[in-house]
Amino acid sequence: MKKFFIALAILLLVAGSGICITILAMNEFNYRKVINSTVVENTKKVEGSFSNIEVSDYINDIELVYITEGEEKVVTKTLEDFSYDIKVENDTLYVISNNNRKWYEFYTWVGTSDCKTTIYVKNNIFNNFKCKVETGDIILKNYSFKSLNIEMSTGDATLENINVENDLVLSSSTGDIITKNVNVNGNLNVKASTGDIVLDNDKVLGNTTIKTSTGSIKFDKFDAQKIEASTSTGSINGSLVGDHNYEASSSTGSTSYPTPVGNAPLCKLSSSTGSITITKA
Repeated sequence: MKKFFIALAILLLVAGSGICITILAMNEFNYRKVINSTVVENTKKVEGSFSNIEVSDYINDIELVYITEGEEKVVTKTLEDFSYDIKVENDTLYVISNNNRKWYEFYTWVGTSDCKTTIYVKNNIFNNFKCKVETGDIILKNYSFKSLNIEMSTGDATLENINVENDLVLSSSTGDIITKNVNVNGNLNVKASTGDIVLDNDKVLGNTTIKTSTGSIKFDKFDAQKIEASTSTGSINGSLVGDHNYEASSSTGSTSYPTPVGNAPLCKLSSSTGSITITKA
């Protein structure tokens, strides 16, 4: 009898999963079409001056937009059960999301591709920018910061034409991290649990540490001093500017890199299951 109930439970679980997948497929895998969740848009004028920005959000994509006309504001387009605290205090603009949903409604976070927080600012130079997002992408283009820290659970980060005076820290549990024309005077620290990391035409004056568990690492004309990059499942490839003292290892893949220069900055590359191919830019 016990085996019968176990078999019945497994059968019901498989059948239920199949029904859910079928319904989602019919609705283009958008959960909001299934649960009839409402997306609302609100605009909040920013009162006061600030040189720092701190964002904490649950489900929205985040974008910082530079404007020369109009008023500074924050536009949130999100599920109706989420609210925002938007204020300027201690020279900092805070954009904080409040989750008013019950714990059992967590599934309605999925499929929120239309949800977005857009911050319109009249300055493109800031001291510190700190952003933490649970489920959403982050887009930053054409800005300068003293320090920049981005932390995501599920989402992609795209940085383009960014200058950072001190350290740049990027982390994602599930998502890609893409940087292009990023200059860092301090250290660069990039970490992803599941996702690819792409560094395109960036320059780092300090140390660079890159780590991903499941994903590849790609350099394109990457200019840096000491580099340490590792991946458990994925490849490491691309081009680096200048000379380096290379150390490369892969458990099940091939390795190819320029001739090491003993007195040059160390470049240590490792992959558990993937190839390593580096050329000189």
